[in-house]
Amino acid sequence: MWLHKQAGGMSQAEEQSELTTYFNNFTQWPLVFNDQRESSGALRTFGIEQPNVNLRKRFILNTYTVNAPAVDYTLEIRDNGGFPIFSGSANGSNTFTLNRLLENTSDHILIFKLISQSSFTPTSQSIVIQQERWDTYLNQWTSQGSPITYTCTSATGGSATATVNVPEQMPEMKVYDFIINLFKMHLLTSSITTELNGDETLEVLPLVDYYSTGTEHDITKYIDVKETQVERLIPYKEIKFSYKGRKTALITAYDEAYPTAKFGDLNWNAGTDDMDGERYSVGLGFEHAYYERLISSGGALSNVQYGLFVNQDLEPVVGLPLIHCIVERNPSGHLKWNNPSISPTTLTAYNAPTNIDSNGKSIHWGAQFDEWDGSEETRSLYYRFYSDNLQSLFTFRGVIDL
Repeated sequence: MWLHKQAGGMSQAEEQSELTTYFNNFTQWPLVFNDQRESSGALRTFGIEQPNVNLRKRFILNTYTVNAPAVDYTLEIRDNGGFPIFSGSANGSNTFTLNRLLENTSDHILIFKLISQSSFTPTSQSIVIQQERWDTYLNQWTSQGSPITYTCTSATGGSATATVNVPEQMPEMKVYDFIINLFKMHLLTSSITTELNGDETLEVLPLVDYYSTGTEHDITKYIDVKETQVERLIPYKEIKFSYKGRKTALITAYDEAYPTAKFGDLNWNAGTDDMDGERYSVGLGFEHAYYERLISSGGALSNVQYGLFVNQDLEPVVGLPLIHCIVERNPSGHLKWNNPSISPTTLTAYNAPTNIDSNGKSIHWGAQFDEWDGSEETRSLYYRFYSDNLQSLFTFRGVIDL
């Protein structure tokens, strides 16, 4: 899926430096007198009591001090690599008031990050931590000794690099809708297998593979053909396979030129004129794109293929989430990476967008030409996942004489 949340260029990509230190690393944060960390470097808390033993223990993160030059930065503190339990910004040296509580029964592995638009080196960092235990007689938390100060001796600055926040670039789509569209796309089935120990395994298979896992049984002797009643099982004779998203200029132009055979779509029918029934639709809530291979100045095809997300007025657009394939191509000197700080670098490989993967399998519904070389590719979604089942349902078997 293409990371494309809004029309135009990518947002949230910016130059920043990041300095990360790990509290469980005794090289960065050396041992101190009366150290409260475990041998693993974690701060271990207990939220329950054992019989005749008071184990309830917690920690309070009091303050965090950064001695740094006069640059803007953000301090993030994470517990076990999860979401920040503290975030604050400052310029230059500063003492942050944390007042963050570590409790329950857990091993807390703290991670400290300094994030800035500028590359800088703090001279030191330190954190003050207070341990508390539960007093069963007073029925309250009480301080266990004095607060302890830990100082980071490894204060190497981070270098400025371009970073992309991947979740911020995800297109707007519910996870449920994404999964449902994948199931439609590949005609998937799901089943749950329960093991003897109670563990459950969810198995997802294309329908044709799911059928192959079954066991054949000969039921001929149980069938009475003296009397029969036949009812229609399937009220459809046509199926329209399509992509709902078709906003870009090239695919719009193609669809206007071939309105009865839109790019990537398929109109399937049972193949018999005397069969009645309605049309059934399988529409994917994804965008479909038409990619183009550039022509060199000499008129020959280059090794550069691209996709352009603009409308027919050449204005940037944002459509439905785009599903596509990529194939690594050698641009043969036609592409260069333009880095302002160094001379442009010639690329020897790049990921070319395409609807047909390196194995010749396409995400078109029906047979379609390959935008790269013009050849027809028949290994479509319909051919690989739907054809066997539909042909077995609608193939004429002749008349049964009873």
